[in-house]
Amino acid sequence: MIQRKYKSGAISTFSVEVVQFLKNPLVKHIQIEDKKYGPHLISKGVH
Repeated sequence: MIQRKYKSGAISTFSVEVVQFLKNPLVKHIQIEDKKYGPHLISKGVH
C-alpha cells in the first residue's frame, strides 16, 4: 500500500505512515537483538 502511494506520487516525503512502518521493526530489533550485547559491553567497561 505504501509503495503504491509512493509510485503514484501521493507520498513525496516520509509520511507518518512510512515512519510507523519503519519504526516498529527497528524498535523491536533494538529491544530484542541489541540488548543481547549489553552484558558484553558492560564487562568491557562500555556504559
